[in-house]
Amino acid sequence: AAKNSNYFITQLDKAGLLEEIIPEIIPLKGLKQDTYHHLPVWEHSLATLTQLEGIVSNLDRLFPQWHLRIKRYLNQPLSGNHTRLANLKISCLLHDIGKSGTMTQEPSGRIRFIEHEFLGAKIASKIANRLKLSTKEKKLVVSVVKNHMRPGHLVQTPILTDKALHKFFRDLGEEGISTLLLLLADRYATIGPKVPPENLHKHYQIISLIIDRFYSPTPTIIPPKIFKGGEIMEHFGLKSGPIIGKLLREIEEAFVDKKITNKKGAQIVHPFLMS
Repeated sequence: AAKNSNYFITQLDKAGLLEEIIPEIIPLKGLKQDTYHHLPVWEHSLATLTQLEGIVSNLDRLFPQWHLRIKRYLNQPLSGNHTRLANLKISCLLHDIGKSGTMTQEPSGRIRFIEHEFLGAKIASKIANRLKLSTKEKKLVVSVVKNHMRPGHLVQTPILTDKALHKFFRDLGEEGISTLLLLLADRYATIGPKVPPENLHKHYQIISLIIDRFYSPTPTIIPPKIFKGGEIMEHFGLKSGPIIGKLLREIEEAFVDKKITNKKGAQIVHPFLMS
């Protein structure tokens, strides 16, 4: 929770104490990455924490329109005096924790860590239990670790559509902001020979755009509730279950795609919804 906590974390690490608390970091030390990275995995994770703290210290310059709102968001208490920011710092340290268990090297020499985020989420869950984080804190750390690659896909897509942003914030909600800030810190900590300065600037520009779209949403990003789950259940005599969520998601996506605008139009999505 301390300001400039990267210094204290690094001192814990140098003293060998951090390995006693989180032994899962041991195989990350010195673990080489591809040419997009200039640091091994654990060293990169520490650098990501350092970059995040730099971003948080400069929110007013990086996100002038929304910096106060982001600060309020990061300062929200989750459990006791633990804030979202402290929670996000833990996510920075653990975001690549699954890389040692997913590393492969192709005949060309290319190093890959396919789906490391999913293994990382499972490992992060165990670490959160050991650290005795609250249920909410654990859920958020696991969510950010599991989804930390998703904003990168949004940055790389040729056209950033409302549908893609809708799915991102539908799945992550407010925690999408933490995930975006982690991506930016992650990219600033990644300055290998294949990462030109314009690549880093592009990430910043797109992340700024996405944050702007979240805080000044259009109906196609956060659509109105055309149907409520209880309404569907009552009208058709259905019990709570996966089908209700599936129907609601289909309706939202159809609205985002401008296929429907009201309840009557929902029959285009699923005739079952038309009374």
